[in-house]
Amino acid sequence: MNAIAIERETNNYWNLLKHISKEVKVALISKLSASLIAEDDAKDSVDASQFSGIWSDEEYVDSEQIAQQVKSLRNFNRDINRLWP
Repeated sequence: MNAIAIERETNNYWNLLKHISKEVKVALISKLSASLIAEDDAKDSVDASQFSGIWSDEEYVDSEQIAQQVKSLRNFNRDINRLWP
């Protein structure tokens, strides 16, 4: 957007807002400032879609195999038979 267009648009908004109360102007300034900060923060954030397709396994492991691996690696430190006769 060029400088003349910015000036024209700014003047249009000013003509709408110049007669509002001081409190409302301060509230608008606060909201505008917050929106600028939010835009800057959004630029710094990471979009998860960037990672789409990055993960690759050498071999496919289905859910049953994963469940069996988890069960085989369990290590209980108490005797279950004592708790449930």
